[in-house]
Amino acid sequence: MIYLFTSFMSAIFSVPYVGTQKKLLDHIFKPVHIRSKDIFYDLGSGDGRIVFYIKKTHDAQTYGVEFNPFLYVFSQIINKGLYHSKAHFIYSKVQVVDLSHANIIYVFLLPKLLKLLAPKIMAECKRGTVVVSHGFKIESFEKLLYKEAKGKQFNTYYYRL
Repeated sequence: MIYLFTSFMSAIFSVPYVGTQKKLLDHIFKPVHIRSKDIFYDLGSGDGRIVFYIKKTHDAQTYGVEFNPFLYVFSQIINKGLYHSKAHFIYSKVQVVDLSHANIIYVFLLPKLLKLLAPKIMAECKRGTVVVSHGFKIESFEKLLYKEAKGKQFNTYYYRL
């Protein structure tokens, strides 16, 4: 029921919600070497599972950015009610959130949105920022690609600005 509702809401906002499988998280984030002093952003954070995972396993400063109001509220309820976490969630379109403090960014977004976000990421983020794109390449970041991890359903692409 919840999945159907989030799918409906996602269709209204033109961005489908497909959560990254929890069993893949260690595989996806191991190559990044996340430290507690890192500032991690998940653009299109959905139900918050990536944000909670990074907070729990690496104790980094974490931010989830979500524009679907249902998923944003759901993340906040889980964050404050169940986890009592110090993770942060921002209700915003990913195109307008300030990324200047991030040094690790995770995206699982469609190529059309990645194409729109690439210039913003380049303009706002510091040199050395790592961008992890699960599922789709960021075409304009081709020269910044330093690792590609093959997956059963989706590959993951690692870029360093």
